[in-house]
Amino acid sequence: MERNMKREDLDINKEKRSNSSGSDICLLPNEAKVGVNTMRDYTKRMQSQNVFRAILEEELLVNIKEHVLVPAHQVLTNEEKKSLLQRYTVKETQLPRMQVVDPVARYYGLSRGQVVKIIRPSETAGRYVTYRYVV
Repeated sequence: MERNMKREDLDINKEKRSNSSGSDICLLPNEAKVGVNTMRDYTKRMQSQNVFRAILEEELLVNIKEHVLVPAHQVLTNEEKKSLLQRYTVKETQLPRMQVVDPVARYYGLSRGQVVKIIRPSETAGRYVTYRYVV
């Protein structure tokens, strides 16, 4: 018995290791261009499976973390975030911001309220460290 495979059969649904608050799904649509009806079907499917984040195939074509212009990002734990805020005596809302829809934030699966440490190379200082608050 022969079965024709659809690209949708290759969809991946994984739970996060560090956080059991939900899971991510990787969607591989059959169509070259995804339309409203396809997205509506995906939304219904995600709601039924209690999935809040989705990654489309086209977002996986380039690994943005490996791009030469994207600096190193490190997600801080809650303890590291607390010590950072105490050390600089600032509120988290006083830190520079990063949108939750930023490609790097999506790559790491960041949610609102998290803080990211960004390390950039600098010609004068050797390296430049900055922090971003995800909004």
